[in-house]
Amino acid sequence: MRLLLIILVLANLLALTRILLMHEPAGPVVHEYHADRIRLVPPPVATNAPTPTNAMQLAVAASTAAQAAHQPASTHAAPSLNANSPDKTEKPSVCLNWGPVPANQTTEAQTRLNAMQLGERLVLHDDPSAHGPYWIFYPPLNSKTEADDKLAQLQKSGIHDISIIRNGPWQNALSLGVFATAEAANNRLHQLNQQGLHAQIEAHGSSRSYTFVHLTTKEQASVMQLAQTLGLPAVQVIDCPGTE
Repeated sequence: MRLLLIILVLANLLALTRILLMHEPAGPVVHEYHADRIRLVPPPVATNAPTPTNAMQLAVAASTAAQAAHQPASTHAAPSLNANSPDKTEKPSVCLNWGPVPANQTTEAQTRLNAMQLGERLVLHDDPSAHGPYWIFYPPLNSKTEADDKLAQLQKSGIHDISIIRNGPWQNALSLGVFATAEAANNRLHQLNQQGLHAQIEAHGSSRSYTFVHLTTKEQASVMQLAQTLGLPAVQVIDCPGTE
C-alpha cells in the first residue's frame, strides 16, 4: 500500500514538471533586415500650399474684399448749380446795393428776389416819401415747415398777431401787420427788433431799393442778371457791414 502511494506521488511530480517545462517562454525574436531591399522615399512636396507670408497676404486681401463688398456705393450727387440753391461750400463775401426800382416793377423784382431765398440777407428800403400803407414782414423761409417752426418759435417768445403767407411771391413769409402811417409801422418794427426779430417794412405803391448782405459770387451774378433783364439801374458793390 505504501509503495502504491509513493508511485502516485512520483507520477504527480513528473506530470507537474512536464507542465512547467511546456510553459517556459520562448527566446527573443530576432528581426532580419535585408539591406538590399531598403529604399529611401523623399517627403511629399506641397506645390499648392501657400507659405506663411503668402497665406497672410491672402487673408488680408480676402478681408479687404469682404469689407468692400459690404460697403454701400457712394450716393453723393453733384451739387446743384441752380441760382435758388446757393453753393454752401462758397464763402459769402459780397455786399450790394440796387435801386431804386420803380413802383410799377417792385412786384416783379420782389417775386424774383424772394425765389432766391436770401432771408435776412436781403433788406428793403422804400421811398421815405411814400404814403403807405406800410406792411411789416419777416422774409420768406425756405419751406412751409420752416415757416411753421418760425411761427411757433415767435408765438412762444410772446410775439403774436402773426400769420404765414401760403401762396404767391411772398410764400412762406411771416406777416406781422399793416399800418396806415410810417410812424406806427416804425414803432412796431422797433418793438419787434427789441424782441429779437429782424423784421422789415414794405411801403405799398412806392419805389424801392435793396441791400444785399454777404452774397456768394453766384448770388451776385443772379442779382446783376435780374437788374439787366428788367432794365433797371445797375447793381453797385459796397463794403459789407463790419468791414473797413
